[in-house]
Amino acid sequence: MSSTNILGNLNQVCIATPDFYKTLDELRSVGLGPFQVYRFNSDTVSDQKYYEETGDDLYEMDVAFAYNPDSTAPVIEVMHPKKGKSVIQDYLNQHGNKEGVQSIAYDMSTLTMDERIKAMKDKGYKPATSGYFIGKKGGTKFCFFDTADNGRVPTCFETIEWSSDWVAPDPEWYPNPPNA
Repeated sequence: MSSTNILGNLNQVCIATPDFYKTLDELRSVGLGPFQVYRFNSDTVSDQKYYEETGDDLYEMDVAFAYNPDSTAPVIEVMHPKKGKSVIQDYLNQHGNKEGVQSIAYDMSTLTMDERIKAMKDKGYKPATSGYFIGKKGGTKFCFFDTADNGRVPTCFETIEWSSDWVAPDPEWYPNPPNA
């Protein structure tokens, strides 16, 4: 087995939760946040895919990113599935609807998204949930890989590819913007 690191650098840890604001409040109690909140739905995420199923409205999720003034630091993400099919919902179903670390994201920055997917498939990890988050300008491709299916890794891997012109949409801040 090759020891070549195809994952690259850690850039995000994702917590799946059935109770979005309760989880955000718990994380705030230990000093994380405030949170940039987005809604992933058919208006904000195109090219939705769940394993081999594709559609415009496969899933809806509340998504929050803990603000950190250090833009190079890994980010804590919280995801709350509201409807549909996703590896986030699968995680909650498999864990008795209890929150927990569902995935770890790596930049895989030397590869395009298509190359990332191929490299992960070659290692036995299937694309499980993906989409294209639409920004004010540009967009972000994301892909979660099913790692549980092969029994080797107890959490999903995710990779994210920002377009070169990426400008994030305006978030809802919870509870308030930084320094407010």
